Order: sequence, then structure tokens, then C-alpha cells
Amino acid sequence: MNSNQESAVPLPDLLSNWLKRTQVSGLDIVAVATHKLPQAGSLDFIDVSTMSASIFSQRPKRTSALLASLNESKVPLEEESSSDTKVESTLDDLNSTLRQAWKSHIEIISNDQPLKVQRIDELVLISCLVTQSSEGIACIGCVVAPPFNDHMLDTLQLSLGWLFFGFIRSQFGEGERAKRLLEITSDVLSQSDAQSAAQEWVNLTKQWATDLGGDGLGFSLFKVKNYSPKWWVSANVSWAVKGSPMMQAALELASIAITECQVQQNKRWWAYPMHYRGHVSAVLVVQQSDYADPLNDNLKTMLQANADFIEPVFRRWQQSEQNLVAHSYRTSSGFLERLVGKGYLAYKFLGFILILSILAVTLIPVEKIINAPLYLEGEQRYTITTPQQGYITEVLARPGDTVRVGQTLAKLEDKDLKIETAELASQLEQAEGQFRQSMAALDAAASGLAVNQKQQVQSKLDLVNEKIARTNIKSPISGVVVSGDWQQKVGTPVEVGSELFQVADVSSYRVIMHIPDKDMSELKVGQTGKMKLTSLPEQTYEFTVTRLTAVAEVKDGENGFVVEARLNKTPIQINPGMQGVGKVIVGETNLVSSWTKSLIDWIRLKAWSIW
Repeated sequence: MNSNQESAVPLPDLLSNWLKRTQVSGLDIVAVATHKLPQAGSLDFIDVSTMSASIFSQRPKRTSALLASLNESKVPLEEESSSDTKVESTLDDLNSTLRQAWKSHIEIISNDQPLKVQRIDELVLISCLVTQSSEGIACIGCVVAPPFNDHMLDTLQLSLGWLFFGFIRSQFGEGERAKRLLEITSDVLSQSDAQSAAQEWVNLTKQWATDLGGDGLGFSLFKVKNYSPKWWVSANVSWAVKGSPMMQAALELASIAITECQVQQNKRWWAYPMHYRGHVSAVLVVQQSDYADPLNDNLKTMLQANADFIEPVFRRWQQSEQNLVAHSYRTSSGFLERLVGKGYLAYKFLGFILILSILAVTLIPVEKIINAPLYLEGEQRYTITTPQQGYITEVLARPGDTVRVGQTLAKLEDKDLKIETAELASQLEQAEGQFRQSMAALDAAASGLAVNQKQQVQSKLDLVNEKIARTNIKSPISGVVVSGDWQQKVGTPVEVGSELFQVADVSSYRVIMHIPDKDMSELKVGQTGKMKLTSLPEQTYEFTVTRLTAVAEVKDGENGFVVEARLNKTPIQINPGMQGVGKVIVGETNLVSSWTKSLIDWIRLKAWSIW
């Protein structure tokens, strides 16, 4: 047995040895209690005479009775006397007093006050601090029987130092094991792939086993796939060849370990299954040579701890190296296992919600809608052009103004026309004078010429007056001016027939939509829809499709066609030129088809273009 095994003394033996040493030193401890002592925890008062470490088997009768009280039992007295009867009647009181005192000592023991002494009847209760950590204090209570001496407390504190050292020694082996496990794990994690990590682990495990006295051992690691072992890596073996008798023996033992989920051992083999959630993920197989000693408990404990510690690393590493199909299968299998297995109420609830969602998006019908940008314009639009050449002298309307039929929108220069009117008026008077003179002279020929001249001048005068009237540009309808901002162009010359204004009839509107060509096949005249305007997003207006045009145009990089619609109700607060978004209802579908239609159509087109 090595030093680590020798130091790992169970607490009862360690406590017995400590009691024996204190008694040999002359301190008679008759009972002991512990509070959060390492490896022991908290124990009620124990009669030392019942422990194998006690060397005092004979004590005064009164002391024996007191010890019996600590165990809550009555010891029959050999001789009855009034004093003995009195002792027996006070045993219960002593027991209660002792425990209350021990409880109060625990509350006040600390680094500042590591020792508490209290006299109880003929005994002395000494409570001593053993150690203190973040988890609290660990102390021991000793009931000391007379005779007492001056060095009693010094002897007790010195012996507690030996006891504390024993605790440290008992934990030293576990600390060294944890340190080496961490070193092995660090070396394993530094490898580039799972197989290299597994090979490094078995090599380091073999070295550790050799350090613990396991000479001549061969190590093989089998990973489990579909509940069957598959050789992975080995160390210090020469039989790792497929089909060899030794390999078959190792595979057979690993299969038994997988099936039974238990350690398997025979004369030459030892197999340890590495578990995860009730299943075996790998099997460590150790081959023992004929001349080697059987695996001792310390070596088995090391191998088991090492294998259990590294199992999650290998399992996760192998999962990370799986392909996408294997990852998907494992994830879905795990989800289904939780979904149909016992427990996992949260997964079952999520699965129920998921099934309801799938049914909802596939079975519940929804309106099939085509979205498109749109703008408004009047049902009728009149273009007002320049009736004659001239200059703009006054502008009385701008785009957005509401005008009445016959209202003047602008005026052209009429100065030259008025001068011409005066001249023609003068010529008309002259012609009338000649006519009167001819009539007075009874000259028929001269009167005829005067009449013709008068008619010509009057015609010219009427034409000029008409031109003067046309210098007032008037609206032919009641509506809204939608184009023609001449406010900053007063004095500008205009040619005959050039556009001045456009006036839209606002008694009814047209909705002009730009429908992508991929959706035109589903549109029909008479279908209804809804729209929202950019300037009035809180209002929704209904319309009906009235015309599908064959005019294609590119808008925002997307080819489409112009579709006209009529508002079912003309609101007051809208104006021509407003823009927004429209939705045309073209039938019924489900959410899945609605969400994936564009993608499916794109895939179909691309697939057809390729093949």
C-alpha cells in the first residue's frame, strides 16, 4: 500500500487515534461531539468508552452513570444508596444542560475566541475551534472527567493540532488526483481532433497507472455506435488488429459492459463503461498481463474518475465533428425523445404550440393579396393651352388651388390688341360716314362700297375683341389645379398652343397602381382592394379595379403594368397626386403559400433556365 492509501484514514479511526493519544497524555476525555468537522460533519455526544480507541475501561460508578446519561440511557447501579438515587434523578437534567451548553458554545466559537470552557456538575465541557472557512466554523466538544490539572488545556490544543494535520493528510491524496485530472484534461483539449485527443488521453492514463504501480497494463478505448463497440485508440497493446483473437475478446467484454451498463472484470481484462444519461458512450478496456498483480482499489478509483471526467469532452468532440445530416438527425431525435417521453413538460408544451402553429399556417385560409404602389388622379383632367401668342401679365391660380368653372386663372398682355381695337373703331366710324354720304347723294355704287368696307372693319373689330377676351385664361371646369406654376414667370412670352394649366375634376378619382408583371395573371376587373395614403396613414379607403392596361413601365427597377381602379367612396380630405400603397384581394390561400410564393416562383424560373 502506497503513502496516499495510508494517509486516507477514515474519520472514526482518526478520531480514535486522537482520543488514544490524549488519554495517554493524561487527559481523560469521556465524551466527544463534533460540529461540521471535515469528513465527519456534525455528531452528537458519543461515549468514548464505546470506541475501540479507548484505553480506560474502568471509571468511577458516578462517571459511568453520567456517560450513560449522554446516550439517553439509564445504567442500573450495583448498590443502592440515597446518593446514587440522587445521581440517577439528575441524569436527565445533566444531559439537557450539556447539550444546551454545547449549542451555545458553537454560536460563540470563532478565530477571536477559539476556546470555551464550562463546568457542568463534576465534568468540564471544552469546546475548541479546529478550522474556519467560508462555509463556517468546524469545532469539537470534549467532556473531560476529573482529575483536572493545570496543563489540561495546553495538552488538548496540542492534540487538536495533530488531529487537524490528520485531516489535511487525508485530503492530500484527493487533491493530487484532482490536479492530475486537470493536467490530463488540459493536454487532451489542446489536440486538433477527437481521435488525437483520445490517443493522448489513453497515453497519459497509462502513464498515471504506471506511477500508481500498474505496470504492464494495456489500455484500449472503444466508442459506442448503435449500441455496439468500435475500437478507437490503444496504448501499450500489440493486438489492435481487426479480427485478432485478442481484439475479439476485448470487443466481447466491451459489448457485455454496454449491455449491462456495469464494470466487467475477469482474470486478464477489466472494462469500465462511460455513461451519459443511462446510455454508454464509450468503454475503457484494460488488459492485465499474466505476471502483473490484479488492479487494486486505488487504481480502479483513479481510472473510473478519469474516465467519468473526460467522457463529456469526447462525446461533445465527436458530435462537433459530425456532418450536417448527423447533426440534424441527432437534434431532431433528441427533441422527439423529449416530446414523447416521460417528463419534459416544457418541451411538450412547446411542441403543442408548434403543432398548432403549423396547422394554423397551413389550414386556416387567408386573403391572397397583391401589394402595389399607387397614386391618385382625377377622373377627368383638362389641359389649358395658350390661345394666342403673347406675354403673361398676371397669374391668379397655382397648383393645388380649387377653382370654379369660368374662373380666371391667368391674364395675357392685351395692350396692342386694345390699340388695334381703337384703330378699327375709327375706321368703322369712317365707313359709316361714307355710307351716310352715299345714301344722301343717292349714289348706289358708293353706298355699296361703303357697306362692304363697314362689314370688313366690323369683322376685324370682332376678331380683335375676341382675342382680347381670350387674354383672360379661364377654367373650363370646377376642380383643382394640378399643374402650371407660373407665379414666378410673369412677363414670360408664350407661344400659341403651349400648355399653361391642368385642372382635374375632383368629383371622382382614379387610383393608378403599378402592378409587377409576375402578379398580373391573377388580377381581374371587378376585384376589390384597400389602400392607405402616405399623408393619411390612419385612414383606409376601398376601391374596385376598373381597367387593366397593356402599358408596361419600369418603376423602382421593377417591370410592371398600369392598373386603374375607382374609389368606392370619395373622401373630402384627399387630393390628386397623393401617393400610397394598395392591396388587391385576388383570392384565398394559406400563410405558407403566401410567404413562399415569391421564392418558389424564383426557383422554378431559375431551374427552368438552367435545365
